Amino acid sequence: MAQQPVGISQPATINGLKTDWSSVRTVLFGTGLSASHLKDLSWTETITPTKPRGVHGIPLTSGLGFYTATASATMSLEAWTALLTQLPNGYTALLDTVVISYKPYGQPVSGQTRWREARIIGKNPAWSQGQGDGLWVKIDFDVRYIEEAGTDGVFKCMYPIDLDGALS
Repeated sequence: MAQQPVGISQPATINGLKTDWSSVRTVLFGTGLSASHLKDLSWTETITPTKPRGVHGIPLTSGLGFYTATASATMSLEAWTALLTQLPNGYTALLDTVVISYKPYGQPVSGQTRWREARIIGKNPAWSQGQGDGLWVKIDFDVRYIEEAGTDGVFKCMYPIDLDGALS
């Protein structure tokens, strides 16, 4: 089911001229999507530190805390219907690693993000009369954790994945 992000190796050309390339490419559940399919990709990572207390009003040293990750994607209706053909009945139980890549024109991939064990938890189609930019569907995801890589290609999560190797 792993497919490379659409157009990540070569930008499209029309009459020998390269089209927009400074954009995002992603794969959701085996369906490749480019910037023309996407209106928005958003994700949030939060940590709620644990703050143990003794008898004093000032808390003791903070613990590592609890990590939470959520994400959403707003895509064209055409992209949603293409994605829907890849999904089984009861697709909210399906887990996938969503890969998002950003590549400025003429440069190597400058950033990648992976939503690990993402699953669809909500969908919100938004259609209205006279909408000039097409029909859009917002998809909400529950994500186990998120990893990001810079130009070095090394993926990192803001929360330690292996607590035995966590810094003290």
